Amino acid sequence: MIDLKALLTATGGRVHGPVFAETFRDFCFDSRLLRPGELFLAVKTERGDGHDYIDEACRKGAAGVLAQRPVDLAERGVTCIVVDDTQAALQRWGRYILRRYEAEVIGVTGSTGKTTTKEAIAAVLAARYNVFKNPGSWNGRYGLPIALGRLRPEHELAVLEMASDSHGEIADLAAMAPPRVAVVTTVQPVHLDVFADLDDIAQEKVALVRALPEDGVALLNADDPRVHAMADATPARVMTFGTRRGSEIRASDIRVTPEGTRFTLHVAGRRYEATIPLLGRHQVYPALAAVGVGLVYGIDVETSLERLAGMERVPGRLNPLSGRNDSLILDDSYNASPQATIAALETLAALPARRRIAVLGDMGELGDATAWGHRQVGRHAARVVDRLVTKGPQARLIAEEARRRGLDAGRITVTYTTEDAVRAVVEELQPGDVVLVKGGLEARMETVVERLLADPTSAPRHLVRQDAAWRQILILRPDRPTWVEIDLGAIAHNTRRIKEIVGPEVEVMVTLKADAYGHGAIPVAQTALNNGATWLGVACFPEAQVLRDAGIEAPILILGYTPPWQARDALRYNLRTTVFDLDVARALSKAAVALNRVARVHVKVDTGMGRLGLFPEQVVEFVQRIRALPNLVVEGLFTHFSVADAADPWYRDYTRRQLERFRGVLADLEAAGIQI
Repeated sequence: MIDLKALLTATGGRVHGPVFAETFRDFCFDSRLLRPGELFLAVKTERGDGHDYIDEACRKGAAGVLAQRPVDLAERGVTCIVVDDTQAALQRWGRYILRRYEAEVIGVTGSTGKTTTKEAIAAVLAARYNVFKNPGSWNGRYGLPIALGRLRPEHELAVLEMASDSHGEIADLAAMAPPRVAVVTTVQPVHLDVFADLDDIAQEKVALVRALPEDGVALLNADDPRVHAMADATPARVMTFGTRRGSEIRASDIRVTPEGTRFTLHVAGRRYEATIPLLGRHQVYPALAAVGVGLVYGIDVETSLERLAGMERVPGRLNPLSGRNDSLILDDSYNASPQATIAALETLAALPARRRIAVLGDMGELGDATAWGHRQVGRHAARVVDRLVTKGPQARLIAEEARRRGLDAGRITVTYTTEDAVRAVVEELQPGDVVLVKGGLEARMETVVERLLADPTSAPRHLVRQDAAWRQILILRPDRPTWVEIDLGAIAHNTRRIKEIVGPEVEVMVTLKADAYGHGAIPVAQTALNNGATWLGVACFPEAQVLRDAGIEAPILILGYTPPWQARDALRYNLRTTVFDLDVARALSKAAVALNRVARVHVKVDTGMGRLGLFPEQVVEFVQRIRALPNLVVEGLFTHFSVADAADPWYRDYTRRQLERFRGVLADLEAAGIQI
């Protein structure tokens, strides 16, 4: 319960208008999630203004509103509290309430593993203390003070996860919630769109260690050199954990099983056999940190291990779930970085499986390291998986690198929608298969997991981002204030409908001229191919080259003119070419002989478009001459209906006449004994 007087004292705010409520059940920052009796926070950020949603919050039963400008809420019976800056006021509130309730803070930071470490520590400390922990990932300048709205006087210890996506954030959080114990997990390449490099990240994280009092304790990962070096930043006691000899709390003989992870724990010269329900070698580190914090607070190792053995798995962090067709889904959909994804792949490799399948989405916030990070994952995936499905434009680089590293192209599918990613897996999913699903927050890989579950109705209990607000969110980060949203789901649907209309015996070619008419040739091509198309058409060689370089192996026809000097390149890229010129046909034949390949060509007939091609009366002689060329095969014949999309009777008649001319060409070829 949040007390109005305490809130005003902490924030320096003032009440505007009458007071209708003096206590509030909790903070709420999203009007879609508001429950009656809560205090709505009208926060203004660079991405939106919470003041725009005050009316909605009041309609849903808000007891109060914390705003940056006076709002007349008297007629609604809602208390209005005005502060200069909502976010700054919340941080002052967090500092105030922690001091008022005298809860001792255990701060947890690092690039990865923070949430699991927080949960493990809280599980151990709950053996003896009344423990508060910030829910979910409310762990930044804004989220952490909101979480502290749930702190109660009876809480003795507060285990607080502290995250940073901007310089100075950990220092601000440590000032708001001064730690007695600081735990640092890892320094890894995340948020590289903000931080320059790993050393820059380490400088951000070490602020938590620097905030310790002299009688405090720092627990540092000895296996991470940048974390280990933070011991020099504090006069407080330092405890180390890891797998290296010399670590005060050490794990050895780590074994990953479908039931959990087992290891031998070494503490103060004694050995203990430990089991945790979490999957993966990297999950041992949160357990080690929790044992260390337990020792700081007088909890013996045996009790800590007992508590860890019974801790609940954390949603979205390598959580094993029952999948379709008696498969096992490893749900790691919360977020992703290159190192965390590699750790998840190593866990996949360690588990017994009929086949190991990875569904990997885009990883965000990597800045200039985006391509490097995705390709690094691709290299590891090639060594581990039997089947790889990627989702998103950046994850395509994972597929490209895996193919380059030897994973057969037939075992790789590149997708851009949840539906296509799921279909690529479900079509061949069998009992005993293990499927890893992982990607960055914006990839929303939990939507893939949901559709792979044996019981999709269990998703709200097991998956991340299941509340009403997240289900409505589509994350867009346009480069300009005006943009076009390309609905690849609609393109997939339309391709499937066309395939249904023409039937199974007819192949569908999708035309991708001019970067798929501005829609993005690569994602449109792969989406169409995933939904029934089998051929692609482009205007010129460079457009085809882009598709081939992206790993697309479907037949591609260059619909326009290919100059003779591009003949060898067209054959090297295994492209079909359009011909209506003898010099081009001869160049293709000569290149095919030189490369010991076959040039497959399609003859263009101009039945009335008036752009490219042979007139109908020229076709038979032309085809006869080029069929005699070595290593050249006439694979196709086509024309272009210039006004087929017009409904006017004259245009419809013109199209019929074009069709009649084309049928006449076919009849002439048949009469000459030529079947194409």
